[in-house]
Amino acid sequence: MNLSIATASGPLISNRAQADIVRQAQAGAATAGAAATLSAVGPGTSQRLDDYLQAINVTPGRMAADAAAIARTLVPAMQSLIQQRPDLASVQFDFVRDNGMIKVISDNVDSSDQEWLQGQLNGNAALVREVNAFHDDAVAGYAGFAKADGRPLDSEQSADASRQADKLTGFMSLFRNLGAAAQRGLLDTTDATYYAPDGTQLDFDQAPNAAGFLAFMHSARTAGDGTATLVTPSGKSMAGILKADVFGNLDVMPTFLPASAATSIGVHEIA
Repeated sequence: MNLSIATASGPLISNRAQADIVRQAQAGAATAGAAATLSAVGPGTSQRLDDYLQAINVTPGRMAADAAAIARTLVPAMQSLIQQRPDLASVQFDFVRDNGMIKVISDNVDSSDQEWLQGQLNGNAALVREVNAFHDDAVAGYAGFAKADGRPLDSEQSADASRQADKLTGFMSLFRNLGAAAQRGLLDTTDATYYAPDGTQLDFDQAPNAAGFLAFMHSARTAGDGTATLVTPSGKSMAGILKADVFGNLDVMPTFLPASAATSIGVHEIA
C-alpha cells in the first residue's frame, strides 16, 4: 500500500495565526470562482488546527537538531576516514538511512570502496543512532498530521511512511544545502571577509566529500561560537559580530507530510 506524500524544501504552512490560514482558504475559493462560505468542520476545530501546526512547525526544528547531531558525530568519523584512506578525502559521496542502517551512494567510487565507506559509517553506533532519530522524528511529524486530519496511520501505512522517510534526503546533500544557504545569507552579502581564529577563511559552501564536510563544519562551528573576525576591504578587523546557527535554517529541512497537507486547514467550504 503506497501513501501519497507531499515533499518540498520547507514547511507547507508557516508559523502564522489561524486567521492567516483561513484567509488563504478564502483566497483559494475566490480564485476558483466559487461563491463559498467557510464553516468550522465541527467541535474541536481549534484543537485540530493546533495539532496541524504542531506537526508542521515543531517537526522541522527537531529534524534540524537531529541533523546537527549527525554532523557533530560525523566529524571524527570523517577525520578517521581521511587518516585511513587519504585517497578518498576528495571523493564525492552521499549516505542515506536504509531500513535502520546507513547506505552509501556514490558514482565516483567502485563497489569495494563504497562497501568500505559504508562499513566505516555503520561501525559508528552513535552516527547510526542519530540518523535513525532524524528518520523517526520525520515519521512522527507525518503521523501526527495524519492523526490531526482524522486519518491515523494503520500499521501498513506506518511501515510505508517509514520506507518513504528513508528517501527524504542524502545527508551529505543536506549539509551541502545548509552550507550553501549560510553562504548566501551570511557571507555573500558583504565585501568583507570572515576568518576563523586559526586564520582560515570561512566558507560554508563545500563539496560533498570528507574534506569538504570538515571545512564546512569548521566554518559552522566558528559561526556558532561567534569567534569569527571580519576584515573589511580597507583592512579593518572586527571580532564577535557574526554568530549564527547554520543548522537552524528550517527552510532547508525536507518536508514530509501527507498530500492533504496543502488543503487540510480545519475548515471546509460550503458552495
